[in-house]
Amino acid sequence: ATSNIHAVRYRAMLVLRFVVLALASCGASGQSVKSCGGPTDHLKNPTIKVTPDPPVKGSPLTIEVSGTLDEALTSVTSNIDLQIQALGIVHASVEGGAPLSLSPGAPAGPFSLKVGPFNPSSKPPPGKVVVKGQIHVVSGNGEPVMCIDVDLDTQDEASQIAVAPAQVDAPTGITSCGKSTDHVPDFKVQASGGVTTMTGTLDEAITQLSLDIDTSIKVAFISVPLKATIPVAFTPGIAKGPIKATVGPSTVVMKPGLKAELKGSVKVNDPKADEVMCLNVDTVVGEERLAEQPLGNCKKASYVFCCEAGVPCDCTKGTTSPGQCKSESYAFCCSIGTPCDCSVPPMLGNATDILVV
Repeated sequence: ATSNIHAVRYRAMLVLRFVVLALASCGASGQSVKSCGGPTDHLKNPTIKVTPDPPVKGSPLTIEVSGTLDEALTSVTSNIDLQIQALGIVHASVEGGAPLSLSPGAPAGPFSLKVGPFNPSSKPPPGKVVVKGQIHVVSGNGEPVMCIDVDLDTQDEASQIAVAPAQVDAPTGITSCGKSTDHVPDFKVQASGGVTTMTGTLDEAITQLSLDIDTSIKVAFISVPLKATIPVAFTPGIAKGPIKATVGPSTVVMKPGLKAELKGSVKVNDPKADEVMCLNVDTVVGEERLAEQPLGNCKKASYVFCCEAGVPCDCTKGTTSPGQCKSESYAFCCSIGTPCDCSVPPMLGNATDILVV
């Protein structure tokens, strides 16, 4: 379960953060999250509960999932089909599959996961927040395991930015910040060829933990802090010994694509507040794919500002890279509309970068 939580963060961190932001906002109606599974699912008698439902701004949030697995699972794929609006500028569809394998896997029998109570955000994100759709989890041989239906909707106005699609690959700027005294002292994270691998040796059995999250997400010119301490309890727990999780390659695609910068740290602690493992996050999600989309370069007026006036912006690198343009220019040139590629000529004609509705 611990490996599952971190693996999902790597493959769809941007998507899941928007879901948490939506849960943190007020104004949702009806049952926000529920099971949409069928009688052939491997997770029998599933229960998915969000408290309070709808979530209330400023109130602690608890998410609970339970059921009974009728067979052991060591690999699953989460097939995502969501519509997301957030931060006042994001209006996107997210579709595709994220494979995951775990060792040790989940044994047959009762399963439960409780996340919270926690305050996901003391300050709601700007603009309308909507997350609608379903997540179908299937086993390694394609058999249905469970289905989650999400229906979150707030009432504020939002704008839409039309840009190229972007594949949600595993962020490469994630490293271990663990210590030799951690309960997974040899924890390692490696990414290669679209596959993220996490390994280590757990020196104690765990059924409860807490996630100490101190991060921020920046999309275009909007930066949202994400800080929380999230208690997690689960059965069956994780036994003492070697652990391994591999994720990918992902086929999840966000349309239209927006680049998001993720920075901060995530520490995992046991019930005695001893550190289990630690992750540093300093990466850009969607950067390379946005630069490679076949919609051509940015229009000429943008190209002049981004590539010819002052220090050129390099959208294939982060905002803090040596020789990079100012962060305000970078947000315009690389995160809004079609990113400018200063190595090739600008797009000619009457192309439009931004559509506001």
